[in-house]
Parts: sequence; C-alpha cells; structure tokens
Amino acid sequence: MAIRSTHHGCLPHVRHRRTARHGPVGPRVEVAVAPLSLVCRLLPAGDLIIVAGEADSANADRLESFVDCMRRPGEVLVLDLEGLTFMDSSGLHALLRLNAAARERGEGLHLAAVRDVPGRVLQIAGVWFALNIHPSVEEAFAVALSFRDPPVREPQ
Repeated sequence: MAIRSTHHGCLPHVRHRRTARHGPVGPRVEVAVAPLSLVCRLLPAGDLIIVAGEADSANADRLESFVDCMRRPGEVLVLDLEGLTFMDSSGLHALLRLNAAARERGEGLHLAAVRDVPGRVLQIAGVWFALNIHPSVEEAFAVALSFRDPPVREPQ
C-alpha cells in the first residue's frame, strides 16, 4: 500500500518529523508539530487520521493541509479526535471546511471520539448535529462503510 508523501508541496512551511513504517494495522505516517500531533493510518477500511493536542489559530491550517494531502480519493475518512484537548474557532473552521470539501466530492468526513472542550465548541457553535460524529473509531468506520455502495459484480 503506497504512502502519500507530504514532501511534495503539502506542508512546505512546516518543519516536521516524518516517519513511515508498517505496523500491525497498516502503513503509518506521522507529522508532529507542537502542540498538534497528526498521524495517518492507511487501513483497508479507509483512512484514519489521529489528531492529538490542540487545534488553534497557530496550526489549524496544518491540520487541514495534512488531511487534504493524506486522504485517498474514494476512501472512508475518519478523524480520531480522542486526543484533541483544545480547539478554538480556527480549528472549528478547519473541520467545517474539510467536511464541506468531503461533501462536494460526494464523500463523508467522520469524526470519532470527540471529547471535552472540542465537543463543547462543536455544540456551542451549533454544528454538532450537522457533522458525522461517532463515539468511537470502530463505530465511525462501521457506519461509514454501511453507506457505501456494494461493489459492482461482473456478469458471469
């Protein structure tokens, strides 16, 4: 399974540590920019992006760029927000832009394990029910995959 490189124009303004390795759940790409950590796992079920730390005005554009660069067209996209401890309006707008872009492509963006402050921001902004939010990564993939069209079988 190929890993998309973030080297070719995806995050040119970011000094980052990038590692690619194969773990028990598939290829993994990491970009750590304090205080935001982004990890992408390319799974058979789709793309999982693990977001941890803080999404704020200093790094919300990096979150958006990373997701745009790492997502595979046509694949289920799940953001695991369990490790996201803080989100301001910039982080909120990044998620809303990512969601709008996914809808324009006819795909969905699924948010999993939204907790504490980020969850409260989504509720106060009135967008909680407008987004695909799930209690866990497993449920997010299960729901997303249940809405996919079954593969077309060739007549035999």
